[in-house]
Amino acid sequence: MSERKLLTIIIPQNREKEAQLFKVLTSINNQVGIDLTTVAIKIIGDGGYRISEDFFDNFKFLDINYVYYYPAHGPGYARQIGLEQTRSKYLAYLDADDTLSNVNSLWQFVNVLRDTGDHQVIFSRYIEERSPQTLLDERYIIREFNPSAVYGKWLNVDYLRAYAFYWHPKLQHAYEDTFFLDSVLTFATDIYYLDIPTYMWLYHNDSIVRTNVDYNSNCLDQYVLESRLWIQEMEKRAPQRLKFDINNGLANIYIFYIQHPPVAAIERKFQEEIKEYVRENKDYIDLSYSQKLFNSKSFSTSLSKFIAFWQPYLSDNCGLQVKR
Repeated sequence: MSERKLLTIIIPQNREKEAQLFKVLTSINNQVGIDLTTVAIKIIGDGGYRISEDFFDNFKFLDINYVYYYPAHGPGYARQIGLEQTRSKYLAYLDADDTLSNVNSLWQFVNVLRDTGDHQVIFSRYIEERSPQTLLDERYIIREFNPSAVYGKWLNVDYLRAYAFYWHPKLQHAYEDTFFLDSVLTFATDIYYLDIPTYMWLYHNDSIVRTNVDYNSNCLDQYVLESRLWIQEMEKRAPQRLKFDINNGLANIYIFYIQHPPVAAIERKFQEEIKEYVRENKDYIDLSYSQKLFNSKSFSTSLSKFIAFWQPYLSDNCGLQVKR
C-alpha cells in the first residue's frame, strides 16, 4: 500500500519457534477496534532459528514481513533494523515470547490519538506474569510505567527520525533498552501516559532477567558501559547536561554496585569499565557535587562508603586532576 500506515509492530526473533510466534501473532490478529490493514508487522530474525515462510499463511489478514539474517547480533540490532525499515506513523516493539494483554490493547492507543491528537510517545502500563509456583492471586500483577523497557509504548516515527535516535551497536545483550529509551524520553516534550495495561510480559524460565543469577549482577559491566555511552551521546546532543549526568552517574553506578555486586566472571570487566568512565569524564567529575546527588537519593548505605568506593579511582595516583 502506498498510503502511510498507522503502526508498525517490530518483533525481534532469535530462538523462538512457530509455537511461540503463533501466540504473539494471534494476540495481534484478535485485536478489535482497529483496522488491521493500517498495521504492519516486521519480524526480524536475528540469526538463530529460522521461521518457515509458510507458517505466516496462518495469518492471511495480517501484513507480515519476515527479515532474517545470520549471524545474530542481538535484540538491539534487530530492533534497529526494524526502526530503519519502518514507514508508518508510529512504531511499537513486541518481544516474540510475549503478547498483547487483551483484545483492545491497540484500540487503547488509537483512542488516545482520536481524543487528544498525536504525541511523541504514548506510554502504557504492562502486566507481568510471575512463576507458576506463585500464589494464584499474585500470579499476574499490573506494573507501573517502565522507562527502561520498550514494551507497551507507541513511538512517533517522525520524532525518532528528527532526533536520529538509535539502538547502540555496542549494547548487544544488556541495557540496550535503557540507552535507547533514555534518549527518547529525555528529549520528548509530549509524552502521554496511558493508565491501562496493554502488554503481557510472559514468564519464561530461561529468560535472561529471570535466571538464578541476578541479571544486574551478571551484567554490571554493561551497565557501566551504557553509562559511558550515554555520556558520549549527551556530549553531542546536550553538553549542558554533562556535569550533572557524569556526577549523577557516579551515584547511580555505586548504588547498582551495592545492590547488585558483580559476579566473579565479570569483576575484571567491571573494573575496566569503571576506570574508563573516570578517565573519559575526569574534567567534569566533582566528588562534592556527586556526594550531594548520592545523598539526595536517600540510599541506606553511608556517604563515607560511597566516598571510599570512588577515592581509589579518583586519586592523583591515577594521574587525574579531580575536583573534590
